[in-house]
Amino acid sequence: MNKNLLKALKISVVFHPSVEFISSLGTILVVGFGGYLAYRDGLSVEDIVAFLLYLGLFYRPVTGLANLLEHAAVNGRR
Repeated sequence: MNKNLLKALKISVVFHPSVEFISSLGTILVVGFGGYLAYRDGLSVEDIVAFLLYLGLFYRPVTGLANLLEHAAVNGRR
């Protein structure tokens, strides 16, 4: 049982930070590029906020899918 727990922890240590990093990178890109466009009067601040909310709605299922795949990988090894 300890062997399976160690494998699960190894997967979790790599998988979760990777998903969070990609999510954070997307947010940084939206804020950076959206801020540039807002500065150049090409996009309103309301549009940036709306896009950030949509981005959050997109990443929630992606994070859930990542958790599901992690659990499937751990349980598949049993």
